[in-house]
Parts: sequence; structure tokens; C-alpha cells
Amino acid sequence: METAFEGTLFEDLLKETINQNSIDQRLNLIGMKLEPPFQVGILEIKLNPLKKNEVIQLLEYVFDTQHTLIGFLNVNRVFVLTSTLSEKLMKQKMNTAIHQLIAKRFSLRVGMGSLAETELNICHSYHEAESALLLGDDNQTLTTYTEVETKALLDRIDARTKQQFQERVLGSLSEKLIETLQQFFLCNLNIGECAKSMYIHRNSLIYRIKKIKEITGYNPQELNDAITLQLAIWVKQIQRKV
Repeated sequence: METAFEGTLFEDLLKETINQNSIDQRLNLIGMKLEPPFQVGILEIKLNPLKKNEVIQLLEYVFDTQHTLIGFLNVNRVFVLTSTLSEKLMKQKMNTAIHQLIAKRFSLRVGMGSLAETELNICHSYHEAESALLLGDDNQTLTTYTEVETKALLDRIDARTKQQFQERVLGSLSEKLIETLQQFFLCNLNIGECAKSMYIHRNSLIYRIKKIKEITGYNPQELNDAITLQLAIWVKQIQRKV
């Protein structure tokens, strides 16, 4: 069962310098052993405080408690620090936990960092999990850092540069045309598939694409231009979220 002890121990593992002897002693007290590789997942849950124990119990059932540290970061965020697991197995177990929590009518989103080979890099996996939560699609329950890595790199650019870039590239595109671009990219620049997914006539989509080219100077059907437009859209999305 989760206590403040696990939360404090996790906070210490996120520090730039780690007192290894102190960490090992406290792990021994709770019969736990952490061995590489390490990986952090963060669950953001709309939670009734009375059900905190239910969430922890479910996660402890899914994960090996001898090699996994679980606890609350705040009232609606739970951390899961795994050790000895491959990234594939961690994701499988997290999906199992998600399905069980959803079955119990919990509403949640999960961000997962990448593997850390040393305890000193656990903090990086944690920050990556936070980025996955922040930059992931709101409609996607589980987001891994690798899925948002490009967005995370863009997020590190200073705010003024991001603003100038997206304004220059997207110009005065309407929200309808930006939405069209997003769907076009999701359909891998396939006009027929995109028109079908948007429930519009193929000719209507072609007209919109031409309009986008006229306004921005970038052709969504050419790879280099499409990359620039996609990056500008991501920057715009990041600015809305941050």
C-alpha cells in the first residue's frame, strides 16, 4: 500500500545527486530492489480522494511490487517507476492497468518516459513522461515520449521564436484549413483517404489544398513544404497547451 514513504523516496531518486547508501537502506526497509533498466510512467486520473487506495492496489496487482515503486505525486497524479522491465513489457503492463482502471470507471491519461540505464537518469525518464502527458493527444489514453519527441524538441525553442515561426508559416489560415491540413497529414497526404475521413468531396479537398498553398506559399503535397507546415501546426498546438 502506498504511503508518503514511497513518494519521498521517489523524489530523492529525481535529484541531480543521489545518496545511494540512503536509497538502498530505505529500499531494504520495504523489501524492494531497483535494478536497471528503469522507466517512469505518470497516470493523470480524475479521482475521488476516497478511491486513492483502490488505484494503488490495482497498480500493485499489475506490476511486480518488489521491483516497482508506486505512489502519488499530487492529488490526481500517480507515478510508476519500474525496474528490470523492457520497454515493451512496461507498455503491456501499463495498458493492462489502464483497461482495468477504465473498467472501474476511472478517467485517465498516461505518459511514459523512455528507458533509463542508471538511477541518475531516472529523472530524465520522469520529465519525458511529463512531456508525453503535456504534448500527447488529449483523446489518446497512453502516450509514450517517442511519440511526442519531435514536439518536445520544438517545445524547447524560446516562445518568441515559436510564435514568429507559426505566424509566418501558417499566416492567416482559418481554423477550417488548419484542421484540413492536420487531417491530410494524418492520412499521409492521401487525398482520397483524407476526403473520405472528412466526409467531403475529393474536389472540395483539392480546392482547400490549393487555397492553403495560395495563402502560405507552401504546398502540402510536397514533402519539404509538408514538413514545414506540420512543424508549424505542432508549434501552434504546443502554444495552446503550455
